[in-house]
Amino acid sequence: MKIELENFGPIKNFKFDLAKDLTVVFGKNNIGKSYAITCVYIMLKHMIGDSFTRSSFDILYFRRFYREKPNNSDIIIDKDIDKILVDSMFKLRDSQNSEVEITNVIETAFRHMVSDSITQNLERSFNNSFSSIDDLSNKYSNKGLSITMFYKDFDILIGVKDKHLVITELKLNNKIFIKKAKTNRAPLRNDQKTTLYVKSFNKENRNNYIEMILRYVIMNLFMSFRNEVSAVIDNVYFLPASRSGLYQALSTFSAVIAELSKSRNFLTNSIELPNISEPVSDYFLNLSNITSAKKQMKQVSKIATQIEQDILRGQVKFNQDSRRIFFCP
Repeated sequence: MKIELENFGPIKNFKFDLAKDLTVVFGKNNIGKSYAITCVYIMLKHMIGDSFTRSSFDILYFRRFYREKPNNSDIIIDKDIDKILVDSMFKLRDSQNSEVEITNVIETAFRHMVSDSITQNLERSFNNSFSSIDDLSNKYSNKGLSITMFYKDFDILIGVKDKHLVITELKLNNKIFIKKAKTNRAPLRNDQKTTLYVKSFNKENRNNYIEMILRYVIMNLFMSFRNEVSAVIDNVYFLPASRSGLYQALSTFSAVIAELSKSRNFLTNSIELPNISEPVSDYFLNLSNITSAKKQMKQVSKIATQIEQDILRGQVKFNQDSRRIFFCP
């Protein structure tokens, strides 16, 4: 699983491979290191977020591809997707070929279904973290930004259109075919190809077959995505440096808290909220969720002691009187 940024702010090209245990980003000031890490954090945050749970995926699937009839007796598949799949079915039935490829229509269906969820969430986070979507394009090359997410079964390419994030391309890495069959058969899948079997096709049963095709393929893509992400990412945390707005946030929060304390029942003056990125905001929110566990603290203390001995060659101590941290070589 990889993330690639191109023409993203000052960045010409940046690749982040989640299969690696450790990635170190280094370089001179103002070359885009913070841009890259902020973008990667946001991408990872949404990969494991609520937008990509099974239940939310099912809801997206239903809303995108089905519309209930007034009497709730049946469902109608989205017209564009329906037409392409029906044409493919008739082509399979009337031709001498035993199978017909439908990869393109599945790519189109999958892209339409996840487009709003992915782009709207990312766009909101990007607007919270950067000045604007339009300003993220590379000023040196005058080329539009692109973000590519590489997964096992598919790749997603995100770009900008009319100042909004859009999925410009979704490519499946596994070809999808429908094939004639004399008896009912379970779908067959390997690393290169997925085959869905069609026993008999007519106007009466076409909705059933199309629903079976869409639900099987897309839900399998989703489950593969979830399994791949969960195998690599458990949680994602952002630890900001002072340049990332940490000091600015702390100084501004003090003014906000003071004003809120003064105005118990209602606010008499306007409060200027801190202009900090979403990763830094998440950092402060996560601080409130920290809990103390003796077992975990022992593990952390052991790691801290190893760092002091092997790397720092000294001890980090906290002075209770001055409330300061000191390093003792």
